[in-house]
Amino acid sequence: MKIKPFVSLLLIVCLVSQGLLSSCSKEVKDAVYVYNYGEYIDPSVIDQFEKETGIKVYYDMYESPEDLYTQLKAGGVQYDCACTSDYMIEKMINEGMLSPLDKSKISTWENIGKTYYKYAEVYDKGNAYSVPYFFGTVGLLCNKDMLKEKGLDVPTSWADLWDPKYKNEIIMINSMRDAFAVAFFKNGFSLNTKDEAEIKKASEDLIEQKPLVNSYAQDQTKDKLMAGEASIGVIYSGDAAFAKTEMEGEIDFTYVTPKEGTNLWIDAWFIPQNAKNVENAHKWLDFLGRPDIAAKNFDYIQYSIVNIPSKDLVNKELIKDKEVFIDLDDAETTKDTKFEVYVSLGSDVDKIYDEYWKKVLSE
Repeated sequence: MKIKPFVSLLLIVCLVSQGLLSSCSKEVKDAVYVYNYGEYIDPSVIDQFEKETGIKVYYDMYESPEDLYTQLKAGGVQYDCACTSDYMIEKMINEGMLSPLDKSKISTWENIGKTYYKYAEVYDKGNAYSVPYFFGTVGLLCNKDMLKEKGLDVPTSWADLWDPKYKNEIIMINSMRDAFAVAFFKNGFSLNTKDEAEIKKASEDLIEQKPLVNSYAQDQTKDKLMAGEASIGVIYSGDAAFAKTEMEGEIDFTYVTPKEGTNLWIDAWFIPQNAKNVENAHKWLDFLGRPDIAAKNFDYIQYSIVNIPSKDLVNKELIKDKEVFIDLDDAETTKDTKFEVYVSLGSDVDKIYDEYWKKVLSE
């Protein structure tokens, strides 16, 4: 996912205030300790789970998959259930950090569309460790009004972001893998490349692009675009949906999936290997898979749906927007789009990415 406004300090405050630092290492009856991206669940869903099950939810938030990994790897705080992105799930599976799911305890398992389980196989073979939650893409949110006023066309390609005519109109994404992905697609590389020459080339392109860039941002991108600070933003599809809905009738936004292709990301729930309340964790996963609960979360989060029965319950006006809400089962809609799912690259390659990303940020 991709709504992550919380910083590390907030995590510490939440942990202290809820007593997790002292109690997470103990098994607590009728409790479940949950770790998730910021603002990635309808708060009423937590209340409803507690009322229906009598299980107390201790809920904490993090900013990036790397933050989650560091926290779980350290083991100081033990969570029963957590949600994160595809490539990080694969990394933790490979390191023995996740517990296999008992699918017999998840009665809502079949509510997730087979297409999404198929894509999830890329990072979780056999769908043994995780349940897809939401999915989306990375694309360009464009203010058509601003572009028209300046005599500029709506970009259709990642390569357009290197065109001098768009100087100061571009908000780039402040996320290492997503920023590299933009340059990879521009050059015809895989976004999962392990070739250092290709990574180096992408970093050089990103450095070359910087004089054209208005700013680097992530969660603030939609706010900047809604405020008219720039006309083009590299953005997650859910943030694009929010901006389009929020500014309907005021700004004519369009969301573009560039012709070279895009990242198809999947966020999913899993149970850490050291979870203490495993039974309650399965109850949490089963609850989230209910159509009524999945619909609540969709209306709140506005990322693309993996829970098929919930489509009959969600805000129909939202899912009419086919620019943002891609239906992977619709072959006609997706035939001309190349999708690629992130995979874990391994610690040695991660270090190479980190090295070149630091150069991009420091230039």
